[in-house]
Amino acid sequence: RGVTKGYSQQGTKQGETARHLSSERKGRGRQPHSSSDREGRGRQPHLSSERRKRRKRTVFTAADISTLEQVYQSNKFLNPRLKGYVLSRVTVPGNTVVMWFQNRRAKDRARGIPIS
Repeated sequence: RGVTKGYSQQGTKQGETARHLSSERKGRGRQPHSSSDREGRGRQPHLSSERRKRRKRTVFTAADISTLEQVYQSNKFLNPRLKGYVLSRVTVPGNTVVMWFQNRRAKDRARGIPIS
């Protein structure tokens, strides 16, 4: 990998491999990736001196937990109507509520409590 096989340096870009050259000739149109390509796809570029900051832990109020537990006792799974009801009574976003239910079911499974 990474070694040019039997090709002259004429007409080739620096850093291309034999695989990239052969795929271009077959019309697949693959190009070697550069760091500028990766930055454009919504990912963070690799930063050696800085670390990506972690997402802050979600803080649930006592009322939020009470509401979520109350709903969970009667319904282990959210449907759109129930999700709307829960969201009208808690202070966290919808994706956090969905994740809370997933984590709560996992907690029950770990304790050996059947989910039905």
